[in-house]
Amino acid sequence: MSTIPRRLAVVAAVASASLCLPMLPAGAARPDPSQRLHKAQATAAADKESLAQARQRVAAAQGRLTELAATAQQAVDHYKAALAQLHTTQAAEAAARATLAAAAAHADAQQEQVNDFARATYMSGGPLSSFAVVLNGGGPVAILDRASLLGAVSESQSTLLRQLVRARERESAAADAAAAATAKVARGVARIDAMRRTALIAMTNQHMLVTNLTNQQDDLATTLAAHESQVASLAREQAAARVRAKLAAQRAALAASWAALQAAGEAMPMATKKQGRRVMKWAKRQLGIPHSWAGGDVDGPTLGAVNQEGNPAGLHTVGFDCSGLTLFAWAHVGFRLDHYTGYQWVEGHHIPLERLRAGDLVFFARNTANPMSIHHVGIYVGRGKMIDAPHTGAVVRYDDVFVPGLIGAVRP
Repeated sequence: MSTIPRRLAVVAAVASASLCLPMLPAGAARPDPSQRLHKAQATAAADKESLAQARQRVAAAQGRLTELAATAQQAVDHYKAALAQLHTTQAAEAAARATLAAAAAHADAQQEQVNDFARATYMSGGPLSSFAVVLNGGGPVAILDRASLLGAVSESQSTLLRQLVRARERESAAADAAAAATAKVARGVARIDAMRRTALIAMTNQHMLVTNLTNQQDDLATTLAAHESQVASLAREQAAARVRAKLAAQRAALAASWAALQAAGEAMPMATKKQGRRVMKWAKRQLGIPHSWAGGDVDGPTLGAVNQEGNPAGLHTVGFDCSGLTLFAWAHVGFRLDHYTGYQWVEGHHIPLERLRAGDLVFFARNTANPMSIHHVGIYVGRGKMIDAPHTGAVVRYDDVFVPGLIGAVRP
C-alpha cells in the first residue's frame, strides 16, 4: 500500500511541532495588558514632566538661596562693622559720662565753697542780702547779672562765683554729650539687630522652601521609579501574552495537523487478523537482538546512532530501537511505517484497548493527555504482553503493556 500522502502529512506536522518546543501547559489565556501598559506609560511620562518641573523649581530656589546667602553674609559683615562702631560709640558714651561725673563733682565742690563763703558772711554781718540774691539766682547767667550788682563783694568772692558758673556749664555740656552718645548707641543697636533679623528670616524661609521642594522632588522620583517599574512589568507581561498567543496558535495548528493525520490513517484499509499474527511471528524472531538507538529498517537490524542522552552505543551496535522493530515487522506484511514513534501514532486506526489483538502497536507517553510526548512503542502479542526494544543496554524482549504511561493503541 502507498504511504506517500501519509508521509507528506507527517512531515508537515513535525515542522509545526518543531515551532512549539518547549511545550507549555495549556491554560486560559491571560488578558491582553496593552491598555494598562499604555496607561502606565502615560502616567510615567507625566511623572517625568512633573519631576523635571520640580527639579527646575529646586534649582531656582537653590539659586535664590545662594543669592540670599550672599546677602546674609553681607548683612553679617555690616553687622560686625556696626558692632565695632557700637563699641566705639559705647566707649565714647562711657567717656562722656566719666567727664559728666567729673564736671558734676567739680561743680559740687565749687558750690560747697560758695556755701562756706555765704555762711561766713552771714556770721560776720556782711552784705548777706545781696549775696543771697546771687545764691538764689535762676542759673549761671542770672548769677553773673546779679553778681555784677554785688559791689560790696570782694574780688576773691567774684572769682569764686565765676568758677562755680563755669563748672555748672561744663556739667551741663557733659550731660548733653552723654545723652547724645547713649541715643547713638541705641540707634546703632536697633539698626544692626533689624539687619540681622531680616537676613536670618530670609535664609530660614528659603531653606524651608528648598527643603520642601527637595522632598517633593524625592517623592516624585520615587513615584516615577514605581511607575517605570510598572511599565517594565506590563511590557514584559505584554510580550509574554504575545508569546502565549503565538504558542496557542501553533498548538492549535499542530492539533489540527495531528487530527488530519489521524483522520487520514483512519480512512486507510485496516490490517487483518492474519496479518497481525504474521507481524507477531516476525517480532518473536527478533527476541534477544540488542537495542540500538535509531537502529533497524525494513531489512532487519542495523547500526544505530548516538542517543538523546549522548550515549554512543548505537554507533557500534547492530540492532533495533522500538520504532525500528515495529517498522521491520509490519514491512513483512506490506505496511511501510516511518522510523519515528510519533509518526507511527497517526499511521493507522486508533482502537480501544479492550479490542487489542496480536500485531497491534501500543504506545507510551510521558503525558498521556499529550500525544506529542509519546516516546515508546511495542507490538502487542496477547495476555497483556508486548514485544519491544526498550532502551540502550537491553535487548528485544517481552514487557507488560498495561503500565503507567500507556496512551493508546494503533492498528495499521
